[in-house]
Amino acid sequence: MGLGEAAGTRVGAMSKGMQQRLGIAQALVGTPRLLMLDEPTSALDPVGRRVVRDLLLELKRREVAVLLNSHLLSEVERVCDRVAILVGGRIVARGSPAELARARGVEVELDSGVRSFPAATREQVPQIVAQLVAGGERVYGVRVLSSTLEDTYLEAVEGEAVS
Repeated sequence: MGLGEAAGTRVGAMSKGMQQRLGIAQALVGTPRLLMLDEPTSALDPVGRRVVRDLLLELKRREVAVLLNSHLLSEVERVCDRVAILVGGRIVARGSPAELARARGVEVELDSGVRSFPAATREQVPQIVAQLVAGGERVYGVRVLSSTLEDTYLEAVEGEAVS
């Protein structure tokens, strides 16, 4: 957990981030098969978040089940296989991050600027590019847009607030 330099430091003298990493290290004692972590990257700087993210990926490789509670949804997208969104103690959405993402169209960068195709899917990209090139356009880039886990979370929470 990158705490070697703090070996002689009293816990009370450690930064919040170091205390957070120490808590995670303590949870790993005894090589558990199931690890429950609540906001494990809270109070961590970007380097500390990377250390925790790499640890979570290593635990996944070792087939350790990790139940992760976090509001840092971009981190969740990077390390979790399955996600459940809870509102008021009820699961309102679940699936892999990819399953929870929704298509939001395609953007194509052209000489004339960026053109949006809001209803297009990834599968339609070759046809869109071919039509643009056949029409004399120069294509410099294509982005397939999808919602983030944060978008899905906000939609789920707002949908529950309306219900």
